[in-house]
Amino acid sequence: SLRGKRIRVKDAAALGASLPKSTLVRDLHLSRCGITADGIRALLPGLQGNTTLQSLGLTANPILDAGAIALASWLATNPRLRWIDLGSCGISALGANCLREAIAVNSTLEMVRHLEYEHDMPVA
Repeated sequence: SLRGKRIRVKDAAALGASLPKSTLVRDLHLSRCGITADGIRALLPGLQGNTTLQSLGLTANPILDAGAIALASWLATNPRLRWIDLGSCGISALGANCLREAIAVNSTLEMVRHLEYEHDMPVA
């Protein structure tokens, strides 16, 4: 867990670069790390290349709609992630709608915690 550690864009890129090589990372909790939409975009190549990640916590990072939209493209095609937390990330209806569309086509997600509404959304 890297909760609360400051992660800049270059740090997110470095973390992302290590993820495809890791076969042990099942849970990645990056809550309250100051990750922005640019940080999410820097992290995404590594997330896409990782084959073991099942849980991703991004609570309280200012990813906003741009970060949510970037994550949505990954979520739509990720065959392994089962849980994601996007609470308090500054995501508006625009970003939420993109996430909902991605979630609708993802067959492995079981729980999505997201948006300012702070509710859990079980995936049917």
